[in-house]
Amino acid sequence: MLRHTLIASATLAVAAAANAGLATWTMTGTGTGTGSLAGLGNVNILFTMNIDSSASALTGVTAISGWTFRMTNSSGAELFNATGLPGSAYGQNAATYVRWTAGSTSTRRYTVVLGGTTSSSWSAAASGNPSITSLELGYVANRSAGVYGSFGDSLVGSAGGNGGFLMAVASGGGSFGAVSLTNFVIVPTPGAVALAAVAGVVSFRRRRA
Repeated sequence: MLRHTLIASATLAVAAAANAGLATWTMTGTGTGTGSLAGLGNVNILFTMNIDSSASALTGVTAISGWTFRMTNSSGAELFNATGLPGSAYGQNAATYVRWTAGSTSTRRYTVVLGGTTSSSWSAAASGNPSITSLELGYVANRSAGVYGSFGDSLVGSAGGNGGFLMAVASGGGSFGAVSLTNFVIVPTPGAVALAAVAGVVSFRRRRA
């Protein structure tokens, strides 16, 4: 019994490490163009950002530092690429939120407009599309027993169609278009891989017991 308790404690410790501190996270999935960007059809989106995953869910806008947003077609050819610098000093807007119900829990869904863009361009294969005027990240704030959790846990909980989204918006020239990704996955980080490995050890030892 003590042996299983120690293993379970180690699992919880690794779980905390996987969502704690400064890290690089990647979110990916397939989005669909609408409005003035409808001609893109289905595209693949890869969004990488440097974050403080242990920061409060209420301060996600300041938890994001450098980021890269990449859009490719079904063949893997790049259509759009943008990169940015961290923080409000570089033009990142404060996050706005709406009230949101996750299960039976009342919480907030934040929208962060990514700022500090250092480069943003369509490739030759996608030339002629209207300019992207903003890139947005949405997430549902993790909340339990009236207490808001971390930014990292909020991102994990928002994945897989649970309220999170990535969006590229084109709103210039009197027309509106967007590419929306609402069913993203988070690519495992080394910490998450370690967590899965320890969880596997726990499962294996329990089956043997």
